[in-house]
Amino acid sequence: MSPAVKLTRDRVEKEKPASTRREVRDAIAPGLRLVVQPSGHRSWAFRYKLAGVARKLTLGDYPSVSLEAARTAAATARGEVLKGGDPAADKATARAPSNSILAAFKDYDRDYLSWGREYQDHETGEVFPAVTDAVGNPVEPKIGKDTAAATRSFFIRRILPKWHSRNVGSFTTPDVAKLLKPLEAFKDAHRKGRTRLSHFFKYTKQHNDLVKFNPVADIESAGSGTRERVLTADELRIVWNACESLGTFGAFVRTLFLTAARRTEVARMDRAELSPIVWSIGGHRTKNGKPHDIHRTAQLNAILEPLLTMSNSPFVFEGRRPGRPLGGFSKLKKHLDRITGDAVGHWTLHDARRTAKTMMQELKILKEVRDACTNHTGGKSKVDMTYDRFAYASEKADAFEKLAAKILRVVEGREVPSNVVPMLRQ
Repeated sequence: MSPAVKLTRDRVEKEKPASTRREVRDAIAPGLRLVVQPSGHRSWAFRYKLAGVARKLTLGDYPSVSLEAARTAAATARGEVLKGGDPAADKATARAPSNSILAAFKDYDRDYLSWGREYQDHETGEVFPAVTDAVGNPVEPKIGKDTAAATRSFFIRRILPKWHSRNVGSFTTPDVAKLLKPLEAFKDAHRKGRTRLSHFFKYTKQHNDLVKFNPVADIESAGSGTRERVLTADELRIVWNACESLGTFGAFVRTLFLTAARRTEVARMDRAELSPIVWSIGGHRTKNGKPHDIHRTAQLNAILEPLLTMSNSPFVFEGRRPGRPLGGFSKLKKHLDRITGDAVGHWTLHDARRTAKTMMQELKILKEVRDACTNHTGGKSKVDMTYDRFAYASEKADAFEKLAAKILRVVEGREVPSNVVPMLRQ
């Protein structure tokens, strides 16, 4: 813990942001912290312990709340703690009555987003251990860690600041449409926002009698038509060859096609996940929270092995900063598009996954094997998903070998061009 300093207004304004969030302890008001975000944003918090448990009370943003006002608020809160009170809990109760959307979100976060993992109340900082089963092991998460974090961030940034105290059962379709309207200029953001809100209300409707219907159900996403883009053989060959000059990003794009994995799954590939024949992705890293094994073909190994010897980073696809995963996809993708030019129509990195699965379909690989290769669980039971992971191991290996061989024929110009059509939803 860093030593406390006597904060002044000049000192507060001159505190420089770091690469991570940090707190500066005030030597005058016990428990008072100046919180400095990497963005430079400053706010106040009061930290204390109650029955040995660390607690946090947010006091407001600087400069809206001055240093003097923050010290006064911290002193008041400390007085409540000395009397046995819990100011953070009192604030949370006043801010989130039991019928509010904030209270409903905390239930959703605890019982769905954070299920099977440690849960931390985003307001008070109170931490609760993961729910365990009958023998004391954490229960299986209901959703991937990254997806849960993105959903939580969406609510904390966009929903709760405006609607935290509103009755969760009072929302109408026009209310939600108005909230999502600023995102219409960003189709992907609008789609994801709609999806997150829809699932929240659907879940809450099942657990809270106040919610009688899903107000998001009748709202269409901007650009809501199901995306069916797949690359033709010629486009794949052009993209693949262009990747030759793009270093780590080029290797990353080629891996997307060979594995049919999601962008984040590939970008955060950890060398500890690699065995000689399988890349094993833990459930905490997948979108659906289920572990996934991908067979390592010779073509995939030819891409990974040089990267594994380039550095000692845990991340196979290391970014510009040592020890960090690859990022900045938008800029890197634009550079790739400049190289391929008009010869390749507009496509996204996720289209590589769809293209790979479509190629498996052309190879007449059974649908259940294709689903196993892409970790699509649909409405399957836990027993079915466990069966998929292990009983389909040989079928998956064969499918990935066939996919890699087909991609090799395409990029070497040995594949007879065909009219690749979008994969039909089944």
